[in-house]
Amino acid sequence: MRYAEVEQIDGRYRLLRLGSCDFEFDVAHEVFVSREPVHLETVSEAVGDVFSGSIASEVRVVTHPPEGLAFFTPVAAGASPQAVETQVRREAALLTEGGRFGGVHLTSDVACEATLPDGETVAWHQVLAMPRMIHSRFEQVLRVLPAHAFRLMTSMHGVANTLNRLVSKGLAPPEDAPYTLSLGWYPTHVECLLTQRGQWRFSHHFDPGTPADVAYLTLALLDHLGVTPTEVGRVFFYGVELKVGAFERFEKLFESMPVKLNAIPVVDLDPSSLSSEFDVEAYAPCIGVTL
Repeated sequence: MRYAEVEQIDGRYRLLRLGSCDFEFDVAHEVFVSREPVHLETVSEAVGDVFSGSIASEVRVVTHPPEGLAFFTPVAAGASPQAVETQVRREAALLTEGGRFGGVHLTSDVACEATLPDGETVAWHQVLAMPRMIHSRFEQVLRVLPAHAFRLMTSMHGVANTLNRLVSKGLAPPEDAPYTLSLGWYPTHVECLLTQRGQWRFSHHFDPGTPADVAYLTLALLDHLGVTPTEVGRVFFYGVELKVGAFERFEKLFESMPVKLNAIPVVDLDPSSLSSEFDVEAYAPCIGVTL
């Protein structure tokens, strides 16, 4: 379990805490899978310990796409909050087969705006539908924090926030290749995120596989979105257990040297203050959701 605490002051972000907790049991299985979890109190105690003395007013929880259901939906620009909620709930019900999750908790955020072929401007919302049972478990775990309300967000949302902030700090892709591709490697899945000059355009996830498998699926997704490899100016990797050989394969495909996504500079911390062995790429999602 990784965590970060960030303070915002005059439009700048200052890192207050950053680290991880190790457990003798599988935390993800305990929270998301187990029918009768027995270690939630232990997880809660760990959260209370690492955030001891915190006065944070907001709590945001990073979840990965295999948990719950994440999808995009276009909503007419300027739609009322009530209209947005009605549409999001209707589509979530369809995608979860009328509630196969046993009831869901919804989180909706605007990813970007776009103009459709007929001239209509829409806001693309990224929606996370999480089973209410899972939301209740997080309530139990996080009750030890001073801010009892919390917001569930996807790891890809955190990465999109990180990329947007990096662009604002001057790390923009080339003019003739405006897209940035970010790939998140995890034992259970691979995440694929596409941004355009810092704006979140699309994201998806694949089953784990070899670098060749991921490369093929990534190219197929870009083709579906109408984006050519030559339009991809930057390639980032994040997550854990990055696959050996993945960097070289993607460098050949996109003619851009893939690098690990480092969110540390966006929180005004000197990267040289961390050990060279520190896995910065594993913390991009949890730092990003604080921005």
